[in-house]
Amino acid sequence: MIDEQHAALVEEVGDLYDEAERDLKAVGRVTNSLLVTGVNQCRYAGQHVVRALRVCDSAAAKEELGAAKRHLQRAIFDTNDAGIQFYLTEIDKFRRSPVDWQAILPDYDKVVRAVRNADKHIEEASASHSSRTKLYAEVKQDLQSLGVAYETFLAYWPEAEKQTRRRAVVRLTTWLAIAATFTSAAVLALVNLM
Repeated sequence: MIDEQHAALVEEVGDLYDEAERDLKAVGRVTNSLLVTGVNQCRYAGQHVVRALRVCDSAAAKEELGAAKRHLQRAIFDTNDAGIQFYLTEIDKFRRSPVDWQAILPDYDKVVRAVRNADKHIEEASASHSSRTKLYAEVKQDLQSLGVAYETFLAYWPEAEKQTRRRAVVRLTTWLAIAATFTSAAVLALVNLM
């Protein structure tokens, strides 16, 4: 059994596990996928907890609990990093679509600025920290900002599709008018030649 002296570490491991599980569920719902790297890190943490329960040596138990803690921190980081990458990729797809977002989305500039700020912050935080735990803590707010931006684009997507259809109709009508004009001109030229 684990010594009472490790109670705080056990509590910390339990809290990290709960956080990792919450994040796995939240990001998994958004991406509609199972985040294998995060799940695997939780599995590894579980293995270390079981080993900590089996050993009789207090130092070995502490070492196993420390390893479990690191795996859970990695699970949290990997899961949230996957969420950030998902949002950045999907937002980029929206922005690259042939849609005039400024005409549709009232706060388009504000949304783009939030995305750029989050992206910039993530890059700066990645460059300045070697600890994934610190990096995760810093970019957790960015994950939420990107989520809001993604949901905003998603909410206005039906209007974007309508705009795209209207543009296609205008383009088709324009080309048909041009074709009709050239056809009329050609017919008139032929009539005048006869």
